[in-house]
Amino acid sequence: MPSRVRQPKDLPQIKPMNPQLSTFWSLSTDQVLQQTHSKTTGLSRQDAKQRLSEFGANSLKQKHKSSAWMLLLNQFKSPIILILIFAAVLSIFLKDAADAIIILTIVFISGLLGFWQEQGASNAVEKLLALVQVKATVLRDGQSQEIPNEEVVRGDIVLLNAGKNIPGDCLILESKDLSNVFAEVEPNQKERIIIALKKAGNVVGYLGDGINDASALHAADVGISVESAVDVAKEAADIVLMAKDLNVLIEGVKEGRVTFANTLKYVFMATSANFGNMFSMAGISLFLPFLPLLPSQILLTNLLTDFPELTIATDRVDKELINKPRRMDIKFIRNFMIVFGLLSSIFDYLTFGALLLLLHAQPEQFRTGWFLESVISASLVVLVVRTRQSIFNTKPGKYLLAATLATIGVTMIIPWTPLATLLGFQLLPLNFVLVLGAIVLFYVTAAENVKRVFYSHVKF
Repeated sequence: MPSRVRQPKDLPQIKPMNPQLSTFWSLSTDQVLQQTHSKTTGLSRQDAKQRLSEFGANSLKQKHKSSAWMLLLNQFKSPIILILIFAAVLSIFLKDAADAIIILTIVFISGLLGFWQEQGASNAVEKLLALVQVKATVLRDGQSQEIPNEEVVRGDIVLLNAGKNIPGDCLILESKDLSNVFAEVEPNQKERIIIALKKAGNVVGYLGDGINDASALHAADVGISVESAVDVAKEAADIVLMAKDLNVLIEGVKEGRVTFANTLKYVFMATSANFGNMFSMAGISLFLPFLPLLPSQILLTNLLTDFPELTIATDRVDKELINKPRRMDIKFIRNFMIVFGLLSSIFDYLTFGALLLLLHAQPEQFRTGWFLESVISASLVVLVVRTRQSIFNTKPGKYLLAATLATIGVTMIIPWTPLATLLGFQLLPLNFVLVLGAIVLFYVTAAENVKRVFYSHVKF
């Protein structure tokens, strides 16, 4: 019976023990069992529980799960957020409480949104990891029992067979066929085949459940194993099937491609919008005798335009984006950012020209007009760039559509509310609204046509 005796140096916060155990491999079986207060039939469940409490988990890195409060506080640690909080505090000292309240409110709402997303992702990861937990078979009260590796304690008798994970330093008490390993294809040959396929531009998946599959599983783009596989194979795999059903894997691949496609949508939208806004804000600031947008207005613009993008994960994905595997292409993302970012800036400058030269807007009217045009156009263009097809041929996800319409509605209502005075907005005359509406419609139409030309010339 292959087995081993747990050693103290593997456990954190272990109390001093007999120095003889530091060279346990030179001791006899009886001596090691005596020093660890164990026996060949294993520990009792009560004794193991006591040792786990006394010595800690069998893990080099202890798992520290952040509390919900800590996760929420972490949302406010970024330098930009800290600068905004400092600006709000400074506003209070300068007796500008209204700006301080607005800034802190927007920062707090942004933090809550970040907390909500991160908490959901963290919980999902924990549930997935729990399904594929690596376990060890030990003797407790003379009976074999499977437990997580973290619960193995000093003095445990562990039963091993081919491919099982060894939870720590051990002493072999009994063994049988310890060195007999046979394979039709050597592990390094499997790995070389996979690497050659990847170099040829293929996305490679590998399915294996044995010791000899470990290196191949690690080298593949997607390593797949099963719950009944040896521990080494499960640890090397990216996916562990809980049931022997490849249909589950097919659905998983589809969902993975949907997630990847929606992630790219967010990257496209965020990079192009940020690039365009930076170019517009920096450029117009050189010519205006006043700020194009106040700090609180910029924060509100960013907050409102974030809402549609938060629902992109639930969006529908075109069939051509999931019919084959795809990779992240930085060059393509850069080209997309430049083309659609500059397109956004062109219509920003068209808005500036209309407000200043055609409508002769005052500073408050200018800021209100650009705020309306910026948020509404950014929300609508999400529906354009989310698909390669025509905006009329593919339906967005219901949550994305609802978030977009809600954002547009809130944006249009703000100048009519008491918040307008606090935020520095002003109710616009009808001719302003009509001109801005025409510019937004023109922008969406242009974005649709530029998208068609862009995808006809740039392949992804």
